[in-house]
Amino acid sequence: MHCNRFSVTVLSVLAVLCLTVFPASGQTLKGTILGTVTDATHAVIPGVAVNMVEVNTNFRRTETSNDSGFFAFANLDPGTYRIDVEQAGFRKIVRSGIALEANTTVRVDLELAPGDVTQTVEVMSEVSALKTDRADTGGTIESQQLNSLPMMNHRT
Repeated sequence: MHCNRFSVTVLSVLAVLCLTVFPASGQTLKGTILGTVTDATHAVIPGVAVNMVEVNTNFRRTETSNDSGFFAFANLDPGTYRIDVEQAGFRKIVRSGIALEANTTVRVDLELAPGDVTQTVEVMSEVSALKTDRADTGGTIESQQLNSLPMMNHRT
C-alpha cells in the first residue's frame, strides 16, 4: 500500500513538472508582419527588397516580394517596427510605428509612388485593428486586470 501511494505521488509530481516545463502547443510569443507592394495603379510589384527594423534593438531583416507582390516577416518578437522600401523609379517609402504584439499578424500594405529614390514618403499611421489574415484572436492581460477578476471561492 505504501509503495502504491509513493508511486502515485511521484507520478503526480512528474506530470505537474512536465506540464509546467513544456508550454502548451498553440501558444506563441511571436508575431508576423506581412503585406503587398503595389504601385499607384494598384498593380503588384514583384522582386522588391522590403527592409524591416525593430527600432528598440536595431534587429534587421530583409525579404523580397514574390510574384504577387507579397512579403512576410514571420517569427518576430513583440516590439515596434519600421519598414522601408527602395525601388528604382519609385520614391523611397518608410512606414514607422508598427506595433507588433505576441501572437498577432499586422498587415502593412505598401503603395509606391513614381519618383526618384532620393525622395522619401514617410507614413506614420496606426495600422487597422481589424485582422483579416487570421481567424484567431489574442491579447495581453496585465496582472492588474487579472487581480481584479471576480473569483469563486476567493479566500482573503
